[in-house]
Amino acid sequence: MSFPVNTTVGFAAGTNGTLLKSTDSGASWTALSAGTAATLRALAFLDAQTGLAAGDGGVLLKTTDGGLSWTALTSGTTATLRALALLDGLTGFAAGDGGVLLKTTNGGTSWTALTSGTAAALRALRFVDAQTGFAAGDGGVLLKTSNGGTSWAPLTSGTAATLRALAFVEAQTGYAAGDNGTILKTTNGGTSWSTQTTGVHGALHALAFPLGTLHGTAVGEGGLVLRTTDGGASWTQESSGTSETLLG
Repeated sequence: MSFPVNTTVGFAAGTNGTLLKSTDSGASWTALSAGTAATLRALAFLDAQTGLAAGDGGVLLKTTDGGLSWTALTSGTTATLRALALLDGLTGFAAGDGGVLLKTTNGGTSWTALTSGTAAALRALRFVDAQTGFAAGDGGVLLKTSNGGTSWAPLTSGTAATLRALAFVEAQTGYAAGDNGTILKTTNGGTSWSTQTTGVHGALHALAFPLGTLHGTAVGEGGLVLRTTDGGASWTQESSGTSETLLG
């Protein structure tokens, strides 16, 4: 799910090429035509008009009119794509199964395969600036680039759990979350990571710090919702009112 720029206009994606759009902060949703039957697993929007969708079979789609129409892009891979990051109107990244990492510098017209150095599925991407970015995935894999994706270095996560989400509040301070209630924190740009105590064992699928460095939320399977107000030092389980898996 993606709510670019503001909380009014949002997009959601799913199985069988499902794409939805809301213009009222999620109160109601309208189906869009994606032109594919592939499961769409990732969305990234630059603004309310321009965005990408990615999914199974290496499918990559682009819209420049707020989702009214979608153009199929040539990704150059058949691997399932699970994560997207858009830095500006020209530069973007995609990641997925088999350690696939792709980069575009022309708004998605063409994509170049990058060397990730891993065969693990990559499930999350996060850039803190044009040069510095992170990827995370299966087996506790964490990668960092300091040169705009040209090369990626492995980081020591200290866990074998699948990592499904990344969030950075600034260049040095970030979080990773995933299976078995795992939440990790770095305060030195990824050089080292400490395990946070969550008290839960469910898989966490999404992580956000919308109110700055201290206040964060993680969500996951079985309606799991965790909240911190002290920068991850402690996490409190909140009632979500659902037992469905929360993905974003």
